[in-house]
Amino acid sequence: MRAALYIDGNSTEEKMIPAICDEIHRSDDIVIRKIFGGDIGRKVLKRCRLTTCAVNYDTIEEQKVAMAVDIIIDMEQANVDRVYIAASDTAFIPVVEKLNLDGVDTVLMGRCDTPRTLVEAGNRFIYTEVVAGEKCTAAVVGMDEIAREIYSVSSYYKSIGSEADASQVYEGIKRKYPDFDVRNYGYTHFATLVQQNVPGTIVQTDESDKLVIKVIDDRDVVEKFIYTYMTEKKYKIDDMTELFGALEAEFPGFAIENYGYHSDYGFILSFSKLSIYGNKGVQMKRTFKLSEKSAQNQL
Repeated sequence: MRAALYIDGNSTEEKMIPAICDEIHRSDDIVIRKIFGGDIGRKVLKRCRLTTCAVNYDTIEEQKVAMAVDIIIDMEQANVDRVYIAASDTAFIPVVEKLNLDGVDTVLMGRCDTPRTLVEAGNRFIYTEVVAGEKCTAAVVGMDEIAREIYSVSSYYKSIGSEADASQVYEGIKRKYPDFDVRNYGYTHFATLVQQNVPGTIVQTDESDKLVIKVIDDRDVVEKFIYTYMTEKKYKIDDMTELFGALEAEFPGFAIENYGYHSDYGFILSFSKLSIYGNKGVQMKRTFKLSEKSAQNQL
């Protein structure tokens, strides 16, 4: 794709600029390269073939305005498919919102301490420390939440008799979390992240050589966990939300819908050893409690 790159030199570290350009080059051809403000060395400017702009402006604020104006004008005249804006200043949110309204694919790149309002403003956000090979220190969404999202989407595909295309799942997560990047969590491949963090799934190549995520039928494993948990709780808990909390902690992405249920009560009662009492309590039936005790006495 043809891309335009605009760098706010006042909020982007010089050492990050080559890594930013290299990152973009992996997928796009940069046809516009502009940097506004900042004390950037000639070596970096030459290596990245950047055009310095707004050099005669007296204040940083004037340089920011000049950058915003240039972006809008260029988008009206240039033939580009994507815009990259390297900045960590929320002053650029209005121009990003304008690009969104115009349907321009906008990717933001900034420091790990960039305010969330800017992180979530564009189609995607990439942390400059990450592209430079450093550790991500941003407050990104937790791995448990990502795992639940992956499992949920993959389960949906299973429910309609299909398999989840790994690349589509990845893109779907990025749409929900603009700053999602496997590198934020120390991985280089999405497949590895799934294999190591999403129990109940496997990643494999289908007949067309496409990576897919398959949900393994783990009801037996879930059932065993429930009975073990209930036994440890002396066969009875007063609130079923406790049991569902334990299931969610043990199985990332757990949802009763994955097993064909839309009611907590229906899911609980689908297990032959369980019954409901007091509207929201769960207990093991007496027959099964006796059999569990008998089995323990024989050990």
